[in-house]
Amino acid sequence: MNEDRPQRKTVFRHSLAGGVRSERLPQLLKQAPTPPPVAVPTPAPPKKHIPTSPPRIPATDKDLARAILLLGHRTKTELLKGAKDELTALIGGYPQPETAALWKATLKQIRKQNQVPLPEASNQE
Repeated sequence: MNEDRPQRKTVFRHSLAGGVRSERLPQLLKQAPTPPPVAVPTPAPPKKHIPTSPPRIPATDKDLARAILLLGHRTKTELLKGAKDELTALIGGYPQPETAALWKATLKQIRKQNQVPLPEASNQE
């Protein structure tokens, strides 16, 4: 080596950064990309019990058909006061739109089961 020059001793300060000088560590940490946030799954809301049939089943076919019609309208929109009162009188309640769809399907099944099959036409010759 060159004897005119005094030999320098290099002193390294050990850190958790794997040999990076401790003076530069805060600067390097600012430059490091931040990890993306971890998505925490949110728990699903508890399912509420929706009754599959209305509190009261209309007795006549005419009332049953009217209740089915009003429930169909209820699935789409809020009913006016007169229709709301009529539906409440027919089935004993005023349902939410999701419940109205279930009740309508149930009443349609009941109407289908209650229908009397037409007698077959007999050939009268």
